[in-house]
Amino acid sequence: MSLDAARPLLPREVHTWVMPALEAYPLGDKPAPVLDAQESMRADSFASPDESRRWVRGRSILRYLLGSYLAIEPSDVELAYSTRGKPRLRDASIDLKFNLSHCPHFLLYGFSRRADLGVDVECVSRLADQGLASSVLDTQELARYSTLLDDDKARALARCWVRKEAYLKATGEGLSRGMGEFFVGLDEYSEWHDANPWNLACCLHDLPIRPDHAGSLVVISDRPLWRWVDMTSSLQQTDDPPVRRQQSVSTTGFRVGSCGDLEGETAW
Repeated sequence: MSLDAARPLLPREVHTWVMPALEAYPLGDKPAPVLDAQESMRADSFASPDESRRWVRGRSILRYLLGSYLAIEPSDVELAYSTRGKPRLRDASIDLKFNLSHCPHFLLYGFSRRADLGVDVECVSRLADQGLASSVLDTQELARYSTLLDDDKARALARCWVRKEAYLKATGEGLSRGMGEFFVGLDEYSEWHDANPWNLACCLHDLPIRPDHAGSLVVISDRPLWRWVDMTSSLQQTDDPPVRRQQSVSTTGFRVGSCGDLEGETAW
């Protein structure tokens, strides 16, 4: 078992990694200190020990993965941040792009060459409050939501939430744009069909996390085809060769509404 990216990250390819949020595996009980001073200060700012542990673990794994893709030590990875707090590599000439997300049980990471991307993961039960729908769904989505059985509403809302979060993270907007101001749909499918105002191709892929969780990947690119590779199986504790899921997904556009505001925090 290793966090090494044994498979090279090829052009027009996206790698995702899913890991438990609080278990020691795969870093061990006491991972080597790889965080910089700013990250260490952030870790100390959390009121909850679990939140602090989850953040330290998530950022440490990110550094190990970036170090593996860049062939450098995790502690040598230099990060910078956008005005809205989205992390990126300090050296803008490096073509490696990444994004991360977390929920109480899982950490999710995405990596690509050149193309901006966003990922998001959430527990379905955390979004089961139907009062949330009016601030997350647009008019068309609300109409569809009202036709669903109660047992299906929580999963549909979670699916829509992670799609919109992943898109807003891919564009770098974060929560400066209201979720209810644009359409992604509630049903299960892997592409959006509409024109978007940036004249960029956008690819959506629903990620299979676990039945009680929803995950999404969004890639923004003018390239016509992307291959998604689930790298998580490379962490299996076995001598057998890892079997990685692959799927090719075509990029399409979609419509986005006007800017709005939604209170909350985006876990870049």
